[in-house]
Amino acid sequence: MEHTITVKTDNPLIIDRILQLIKDEPATFTLENERKKNSDDLLSIMNEIAEKKNIQGIKDPLKWQKEIRKDKGLTGRK
Repeated sequence: MEHTITVKTDNPLIIDRILQLIKDEPATFTLENERKKNSDDLLSIMNEIAEKKNIQGIKDPLKWQKEIRKDKGLTGRK
C-alpha cells in the first residue's frame, strides 16, 4: 500500500528535518517551491531590480535602446 504526505510550510527548517528523517528510507519525494505572486511581491521585485541596475542613469530611453540593439550582420551576407 502506498501512502502520500503533503506538507505546506514557510519554514525551510521543517523541510530539512523531514528530508533528514527519510534520507535512509526507501521513499521518494517531490519538493515543490510555491511562491505566491501578488502586487506586493511584484513591487518588491521591481524595487530590487531598480536598485541593482542604474536605470535612473538612462536619460533618453529611445536613444539608449538604439545604442544597445546593434543588429549583427548575417553570415554570408553584406
